[in-house]
Amino acid sequence: TEHDARWHLDRFMQDSFLAERLRDARVLEVQGGGVPLAAPLQQPYADHVILIGDAARHVNPITGGGIHTALRGGVLAAEFLAEFLPTGAAPTADALAEYHTRWLDAFGRLMWELYRTKTAIFRRDRPPAQQDADLYRTLSAYFRPDSQYRKV
Repeated sequence: TEHDARWHLDRFMQDSFLAERLRDARVLEVQGGGVPLAAPLQQPYADHVILIGDAARHVNPITGGGIHTALRGGVLAAEFLAEFLPTGAAPTADALAEYHTRWLDAFGRLMWELYRTKTAIFRRDRPPAQQDADLYRTLSAYFRPDSQYRKV
Protein backbone atom coordinates (compact mmCIF):
# COMPACT_ATOMS: atom_id res chain seq x y z
CA THR A 1 0.00 0.00 0.00
CA GLU A 2 0.99 3.64 0.11
CA HIS A 3 1.35 3.38 3.90
CA ASP A 4 4.09 1.74 5.94
CA ALA A 5 3.62 -1.14 8.38
CA ARG A 6 3.45 1.20 11.40
CA TRP A 7 0.45 3.03 9.89
CA HIS A 8 -1.35 -0.29 9.41
CA LEU A 9 -0.56 -1.38 12.96
CA ASP A 10 -1.90 1.91 14.31
CA ARG A 11 -5.11 1.50 12.26
CA PHE A 12 -5.50 -2.06 13.53
CA MET A 13 -5.02 -0.98 17.13
CA GLN A 14 -7.48 1.92 16.78
CA ASP A 15 -10.13 0.57 14.41
CA SER A 16 -10.21 -3.23 14.56
CA PHE A 17 -12.53 -5.51 16.49
CA LEU A 18 -9.81 -5.50 19.17
CA ALA A 19 -9.69 -1.70 19.49
CA GLU A 20 -11.34 -1.69 22.92
CA ARG A 21 -8.95 -4.32 24.28
CA LEU A 22 -5.98 -2.46 22.77
CA ARG A 23 -7.14 0.97 24.01
CA ASP A 24 -4.32 1.27 26.59
CA ALA A 25 -1.74 -0.69 24.58
CA ARG A 26 1.34 1.00 23.21
CA VAL A 27 4.22 -0.01 20.97
CA LEU A 28 7.30 -0.54 23.12
CA GLU A 29 9.86 -1.12 20.41
CA VAL A 30 10.14 -1.32 16.63
CA GLN A 31 12.73 -3.68 15.15
CA GLY A 32 13.77 -4.96 11.79
CA GLY A 33 16.36 -7.40 10.64
CA GLY A 34 17.49 -9.94 8.15
CA VAL A 35 16.16 -13.39 7.52
CA PRO A 36 18.18 -16.05 9.37
CA LEU A 37 19.47 -18.31 6.58
CA ALA A 38 21.79 -20.20 8.92
CA ALA A 39 21.19 -23.78 9.99
CA PRO A 40 18.17 -24.41 12.20
CA LEU A 41 19.00 -24.39 15.90
CA GLN A 42 20.19 -27.78 17.13
CA GLN A 43 18.08 -27.34 20.27
CA PRO A 44 15.14 -24.92 19.89
CA TYR A 45 13.88 -25.62 23.40
CA ALA A 46 15.00 -25.15 27.00
CA ASP A 47 13.36 -25.18 30.41
CA HIS A 48 9.98 -23.42 29.97
CA VAL A 49 10.80 -22.38 26.36
CA ILE A 50 9.97 -23.61 22.85
CA LEU A 51 11.29 -21.54 19.95
CA ILE A 52 9.58 -21.48 16.55
CA GLY A 53 9.94 -19.52 13.33
CA ASP A 54 12.81 -17.07 12.94
CA ALA A 55 13.73 -17.46 16.62
CA ALA A 56 14.56 -21.12 15.94
CA ARG A 57 15.97 -20.34 12.48
CA HIS A 58 13.16 -22.33 10.90
CA VAL A 59 13.60 -20.54 7.58
CA ASN A 60 14.00 -22.29 4.26
CA PRO A 61 17.72 -21.72 3.53
CA ILE A 62 17.24 -21.90 -0.24
CA THR A 63 14.24 -19.60 -0.71
CA GLY A 64 14.30 -17.53 2.50
CA GLY A 65 10.65 -18.39 3.06
CA GLY A 66 9.72 -18.51 6.70
CA ILE A 67 6.09 -17.58 7.26
CA HIS A 68 4.73 -21.01 6.38
CA THR A 69 7.45 -22.79 8.38
CA ALA A 70 6.73 -20.56 11.38
CA LEU A 71 3.02 -21.32 11.12
CA ARG A 72 3.62 -25.05 10.76
CA GLY A 73 6.06 -24.98 13.67
CA GLY A 74 3.48 -23.08 15.71
CA VAL A 75 0.85 -25.70 14.98
CA LEU A 76 3.27 -28.47 15.98
CA ALA A 77 4.15 -26.63 19.19
CA ALA A 78 0.46 -26.00 19.99
CA GLU A 79 -0.48 -29.63 19.39
CA PHE A 80 2.42 -30.82 21.51
CA LEU A 81 1.65 -28.39 24.34
CA ALA A 82 -2.06 -29.27 24.24
CA GLU A 83 -1.05 -32.85 25.01
CA PHE A 84 1.80 -32.00 27.38
CA LEU A 85 0.34 -29.33 29.66
CA PRO A 86 -2.59 -31.39 31.01
CA THR A 87 -0.12 -34.00 32.25
CA GLY A 88 1.15 -31.55 34.86
CA ALA A 89 4.75 -32.51 34.12
CA ALA A 90 7.41 -29.86 34.63
CA PRO A 91 8.30 -28.12 31.33
CA THR A 92 11.99 -28.98 31.49
CA ALA A 93 14.17 -29.06 28.40
CA ASP A 94 14.10 -32.86 28.45
CA ALA A 95 10.31 -32.91 28.60
CA LEU A 96 9.97 -30.32 25.79
CA ALA A 97 12.42 -32.12 23.48
CA GLU A 98 9.50 -34.08 22.00
CA TYR A 99 8.41 -30.90 20.19
CA HIS A 100 11.75 -30.83 18.36
CA THR A 101 11.44 -34.51 17.44
CA ARG A 102 8.01 -33.82 15.94
CA TRP A 103 9.38 -30.80 14.05
CA LEU A 104 12.27 -32.87 12.65
CA ASP A 105 9.85 -35.58 11.51
CA ALA A 106 7.38 -33.12 9.96
CA PHE A 107 9.85 -31.10 7.88
CA GLY A 108 12.99 -30.36 9.87
CA ARG A 109 15.08 -33.13 8.36
CA LEU A 110 14.28 -31.79 4.88
CA MET A 111 15.17 -28.28 6.04
CA TRP A 112 18.54 -29.56 7.29
CA GLU A 113 19.10 -31.24 3.92
CA LEU A 114 18.33 -27.96 2.15
CA TYR A 115 20.81 -26.18 4.41
CA ARG A 116 23.53 -28.71 3.51
CA THR A 117 22.66 -28.25 -0.19
CA LYS A 118 22.89 -24.47 0.11
CA THR A 119 26.22 -24.74 1.93
CA ALA A 120 27.64 -27.02 -0.78
CA ILE A 121 26.48 -24.68 -3.57
CA PHE A 122 27.99 -21.57 -2.02
CA ARG A 123 31.34 -22.89 -0.85
CA ARG A 124 33.90 -20.12 -1.33
CA ASP A 125 36.27 -22.30 -3.33
CA ARG A 126 33.77 -22.73 -6.18
CA PRO A 127 33.61 -20.40 -9.18
CA PRO A 128 30.50 -18.17 -9.33
CA ALA A 129 29.42 -19.68 -12.65
CA GLN A 130 29.38 -23.15 -11.09
CA GLN A 131 27.48 -21.82 -8.07
CA ASP A 132 24.91 -20.21 -10.40
CA ALA A 133 24.47 -23.41 -12.40
CA ASP A 134 24.04 -25.52 -9.25
CA LEU A 135 21.61 -23.03 -7.75
CA TYR A 136 19.56 -23.01 -10.97
CA ARG A 137 19.53 -26.82 -11.04
CA THR A 138 18.52 -26.98 -7.35
CA LEU A 139 15.74 -24.42 -7.69
CA SER A 140 14.46 -26.05 -10.87
CA ALA A 141 14.16 -29.36 -9.06
CA TYR A 142 12.87 -27.68 -5.91
CA PHE A 143 9.81 -26.19 -7.60
CA ARG A 144 8.79 -29.33 -9.50
CA PRO A 145 5.40 -30.71 -8.41
CA ASP A 146 7.00 -33.99 -7.29
CA SER A 147 9.82 -32.36 -5.31
CA GLN A 148 10.39 -33.76 -1.85
CA TYR A 149 11.03 -30.20 -0.68
CA ARG A 150 7.55 -28.88 -1.47
CA LYS A 151 6.71 -29.47 2.20
CA VAL A 152 9.44 -27.09 3.34
